[in-house]
Amino acid sequence: MRARSKTAVVLSGGGTRGAYEAGVIHYIRTKLPHSLGEKLLFNIYLGSSVGAINASFMAATAEKPYYQGQKIVELWEGINTTDIYRRGPFTLGKFLFKTMVAVSSHLFGIKSVKPDDRALNFRGLFDTQPFFHFLTKSCPWQQLHKNIEMGRLDALVVSATNVHTGIVELFVEHRDPLPSNVHYHIRSGRIQAKHVIASAALPVLFPPVPIHGVYYNDGGLRLKTPLAPAVSLGANRILIIGTRYNPPLIEFKEPSTQPEINIQMPSLANVLGKFFNAIFLDRLDTDREQLNRINRILDACQKNLDPHTFARICADSSTLPIETVMISPSIDIATFVDETMRDSYKNLKSMGVMERAMLRILEIDEEQGSDLLSYFLFEKSYIKKLVDLGFQDAKAKHDELVDFAEKCLNEANT
Repeated sequence: MRARSKTAVVLSGGGTRGAYEAGVIHYIRTKLPHSLGEKLLFNIYLGSSVGAINASFMAATAEKPYYQGQKIVELWEGINTTDIYRRGPFTLGKFLFKTMVAVSSHLFGIKSVKPDDRALNFRGLFDTQPFFHFLTKSCPWQQLHKNIEMGRLDALVVSATNVHTGIVELFVEHRDPLPSNVHYHIRSGRIQAKHVIASAALPVLFPPVPIHGVYYNDGGLRLKTPLAPAVSLGANRILIIGTRYNPPLIEFKEPSTQPEINIQMPSLANVLGKFFNAIFLDRLDTDREQLNRINRILDACQKNLDPHTFARICADSSTLPIETVMISPSIDIATFVDETMRDSYKNLKSMGVMERAMLRILEIDEEQGSDLLSYFLFEKSYIKKLVDLGFQDAKAKHDELVDFAEKCLNEANT
């Protein structure tokens, strides 16, 4: 008996870059033909880091696809900095005081009278308590649980990194029993705002989140194969929405032929920005290329073997061809940061005394911005550019998305 066809959507990480994903989703739900955009149902939603926010919202609005496409953009374009973290002179003073006390206590070996005084431990540059309240009220969590119970989707998967063990764990809310071949640390149960915030907790910038006595942070840190959970859960078609720009390959020139330039020592922001890029953005491309390689091998086997032998090979290896469609930025998102900072740095509403102090601590150039700032800049003009870019990139793949949706619906109806 042939296994039921399943379609998954995989949403990657990248802080504020999640607004790009919202633009893609908006196009799919509102601009594809009505018979496709509103009837394309995903069985599996998988999100890591900020992708967990979008995946949870999509799962919670799965019964109203057109509404989903409109509302997810409204959600992102309506975000204010105060919805994400505390700010202002008092917050800055509190942060500097706690930092000074913590550094002094560790430097001079001063121990707190309390056995476990968290005030002496660095948690993150920003206090994200407001984010919990924002996410709690912005996502219809009860409807999410109802959608899964009614079978509108099979599973919602949110990844987070266990800070104590360094192992990625998957929080999974599902109705039917999970397949036995899911080789991950699984924590089944209802997914709530705390799981999503833990998955989106960028290290250094945001504090880790405690869940049942265990601290978690960003789910993209150790998820080396971001597509694997969807495959393990039975997906045979995957829509991938990435947040990384793939620049065209350029011809390498020997150092002797290059003009002499004055190269400055990279700042802390440069190093952290490239670090986040390498962790969150590169693995999705690598994993997809590996999946495509397997597909090419299976295609060659199918062409050169009789149907019975090919079917036996697929059954013995638990492997089937998996179709993917990937949408990712057509230009470097960091350029939007540069434009935003250059155009109106002094007038940016998201740049208060707290943010300006953090720019100096992280050595971010106020006139340019950086890769790092592209992860946590919540300026409305910047977010609008990300949403528009996602919309346009999805529009550029209109025919590919139509073909993908038609195949998914045809298989679902057979």
